[in-house]
Amino acid sequence: MTFTHAPTRLTLLWLAFSLPAVAWDFFYVIFRPHTMPGGSMHWPVWVPYALYGEVDQNYGWKQWNAGNGFTAAQSWMNLIETAMYLVYAGIWWANKDPVTGEIKGERAALAVLTGFAAGVMTESKTVLYWLNEACSGFENIGQNDLFRLVVVWVIPNGLWLVFPATEFIYGFGKEILEGLAGTKAKEKPTYNEVVRNEGGKKEL
Repeated sequence: MTFTHAPTRLTLLWLAFSLPAVAWDFFYVIFRPHTMPGGSMHWPVWVPYALYGEVDQNYGWKQWNAGNGFTAAQSWMNLIETAMYLVYAGIWWANKDPVTGEIKGERAALAVLTGFAAGVMTESKTVLYWLNEACSGFENIGQNDLFRLVVVWVIPNGLWLVFPATEFIYGFGKEILEGLAGTKAKEKPTYNEVVRNEGGKKEL
């Protein structure tokens, strides 16, 4: 049985939203302090980060002045993840059936494996980002009231926990498991198939 794959509409919508958002975030971080308030590149593209840098001081002047490299490090990991998502999307787009939207065979397997690996990277990095706050006594977000914390930090960052887990880790992981199970079943014939192939008459 040939392995096939077609992304769900939710997967495509998530990629269409998340990839530009991650690129926007990456360039903000890499070009600091020019993209920060008062910097030559701050207006108009990165104006929203004036507020976000107050809510999450990893993105603000506090950690920049302290020389903390954690935010930059996770942004470079974002770049790798984005490249992997683009590889997944490129394989699908270049090889999809114009009617069903499916891709088949080794290209389908490569696309799903790449997407799954990217999802695991995104989920792991996001969990690490949350744990970094929890283990530091909420050093960079503890100054917020509950409403501002939930609206500006928890909900936006929570999206990068939910969608990679549901669409790429669970969804693609399920496809990988089903594909492996189907391959094993095909490679290892049943007793009845062996008997028939040998010309025997015994059936289970």
